[in-house]
Amino acid sequence: MASRRASRRASRRSRRSMKGGADVVDTKPVITTTVPNMMGAARGGTRKRKMGHKVMKWTSFVSKIYKEMKKKNPDAKLGDAMKEASRRKHEM
Repeated sequence: MASRRASRRASRRSRRSMKGGADVVDTKPVITTTVPNMMGAARGGTRKRKMGHKVMKWTSFVSKIYKEMKKKNPDAKLGDAMKEASRRKHEM
């Protein structure tokens, strides 16, 4: 472990001493490759945006119960409304 630390320190020192020199050559070659976006190409282009969506029955039912609960108790939480909606599924 100690030898690893010593080698790290030495490499840091050598990098510091090389800073600012115009004749410094980078030792690691930089390889850049571009990968095409296969997800868009696989689908035949870009994603299509959905224009509007219907409100699901469950969502509207839960929101109705949530509003009822908020009238009775302003500290009511959405999670509580979901539990209550689950109990009252037969009303849907």
